[in-house]
Amino acid sequence: MVMGIPIAIGAAVYIAEYAEGRTKTILASFIDVLAAIPSVIFGLVALIVVVPFVGTYVAPLFGAGTAGVGIFTVSLVMAIVVTPFMISLSVESLESLPDELRETSLGVGATKFETIRSVLLRAAGPGIFSAILLGFGRVFGATIVPALLIGGQTQLPDSLFSTGQTLPTLIVNDFGELMSLPLTQSALIFVGLMLVVVVWLFNFGAMLFQRRLQRRWQYSWIGTRNSGSLGLLCGQRLCS
Repeated sequence: MVMGIPIAIGAAVYIAEYAEGRTKTILASFIDVLAAIPSVIFGLVALIVVVPFVGTYVAPLFGAGTAGVGIFTVSLVMAIVVTPFMISLSVESLESLPDELRETSLGVGATKFETIRSVLLRAAGPGIFSAILLGFGRVFGATIVPALLIGGQTQLPDSLFSTGQTLPTLIVNDFGELMSLPLTQSALIFVGLMLVVVVWLFNFGAMLFQRRLQRRWQYSWIGTRNSGSLGLLCGQRLCS
């Protein structure tokens, strides 16, 4: 997500605010196609392309000996998987903003970059934050890509290139053959419960944070509706 969020926001801003005509249509269609590709396809392509590249070129640069599978590879591929979703939803959030926001900001002397940074990103903030939450949710529940690329070793990793496990891959890898052991069965059920609790706590905390953002930025919309001109921009500190 550290890799995917900046790329998603930057790409969404370019598509929504800078791209025009055929370029915008092609980019938006390409992003939608990427978002519709099943994650197993990304996993198979990563096995053929990304894993050898990481093992041959990237890992040696950091003095790590690896075959290519591991935490770094999974992180890179999952960033590629979730970024199209975040881009698509962020573009919709930016494009749903009224044109009055842009026109008023430009009318008081702000540049287009200042308008995007100080007005549009704040106004579309809750929607962009929701897109990031959906990306996190997809990462939390991802199974097939980590199962193919993380290595399946239950151990404490000592570097980004080490192999490891996630909670979903632990359940997938051990649920079938070890379910005849009562202790293992209980442990895997507890792992599933932990996964549910972790996802619930994250979603609950994110929901509270999103509501706080909405209350904090609500004055922007109120200023727009009531005054229609400088109310929003003075709130955004573009005028004094």
